[in-house]
Amino acid sequence: MHTLFEKEIINSNHEYYIPQLSNSIENFYLLNADLNRIPSSTADMLLVFQRLFDKALKNDFTSLSIINYMHNNLTDESKAKRKVTARDIEDFIADLFEGTVTDEESRQNLTSTIDIVDSYISSNYREKCDIQFNNSYKLSIKSFISDNKEINCGSFAREALFKDIVENYGGERKNGLGSKGQFLDLFEKIKDNGKWTDFTNRFTYMTNNIFKDDLLIFIKGGNNVDIYLVDSEKFRNTLISAVSSGPKFAVSVLNRYEGNSIRIERDIFLSPKISTHIGLNFNKTNENALNKIDVELQKLKDVTLNFISNDTASLNNYSQLISTFNSSYQNTISDLLSLKSMTLSSDALITSFHQNVLNLYSSNKLSIIDMKKKKRGNSYSIVREL
Repeated sequence: MHTLFEKEIINSNHEYYIPQLSNSIENFYLLNADLNRIPSSTADMLLVFQRLFDKALKNDFTSLSIINYMHNNLTDESKAKRKVTARDIEDFIADLFEGTVTDEESRQNLTSTIDIVDSYISSNYREKCDIQFNNSYKLSIKSFISDNKEINCGSFAREALFKDIVENYGGERKNGLGSKGQFLDLFEKIKDNGKWTDFTNRFTYMTNNIFKDDLLIFIKGGNNVDIYLVDSEKFRNTLISAVSSGPKFAVSVLNRYEGNSIRIERDIFLSPKISTHIGLNFNKTNENALNKIDVELQKLKDVTLNFISNDTASLNNYSQLISTFNSSYQNTISDLLSLKSMTLSSDALITSFHQNVLNLYSSNKLSIIDMKKKKRGNSYSIVREL
């Protein structure tokens, strides 16, 4: 199995050398032995991120190297939209917390001899866990760019959700639920047919048995990273509360189906009542100073290749190679040493993305609320500004 560092070198023509992430993470925990590397809750993960970001602001070079990796390889705007995959972020979180990405192991179906609903629930739950730990704790990870306004919650089988409640909606590839308006029309028909209680009970049963793992939301914001930690109970209760309140409240949280995957409103689940936030503005840290090492090492590689390619190269003139590199690298080390006495203000922990979330929350625009029909057409929008 390759480390993240090795995979980065193998899978791309990286411009500069990337410090081996695993070594930096090991050193971080050695220097912060009071932290639980293997989490048992979102609270454990929050403590790690808080310490990591706080140490980085104090120019701890081990912490800076980790956030430098995050910036260069996970959030950088030139890569975030095209090159950074959900698996890249899962690998990083798994390395940071010593977990295992579940794709690397065979996922076992839960045995079920009850009925088709339980069979779908078993399958859907099996697909939700992205990282598992040797203490039986499991974590689901959702990652996306800041422009994405919804969360793809993965499989939530409509065959099971609407079984014996609605006809002609039992099929993964069925169309007709690709918008809020279509969702609302269907929900109102269910209510008019006197089956809303049955539907709510089915939705509650599925939600409680499918979304059993805590959630980490990783938002790639270019020069910012925003991480939201959501306890599974709060996540489930928010969904169930919305649906239990009626069709119009249900679609203030539920967006649409895409295939057999259900998509939900993002920002409601980022509110302080539901999630815990930790963020970092990379521009307000000194992590980019570490790129100087990458530049110098690339120079050393270049001059070394030029040196050994020369017909006259030998150990007798090895000192000539070192002198070429030595002066420049001394300046880099001097620059880095000077950073050790320079602390940064804590406003580096404030991101514009999360500030906008807080503004929406304080103005009561981040809550489960009624829907209002637009003046034209049959589409609906949430009565809030996002």
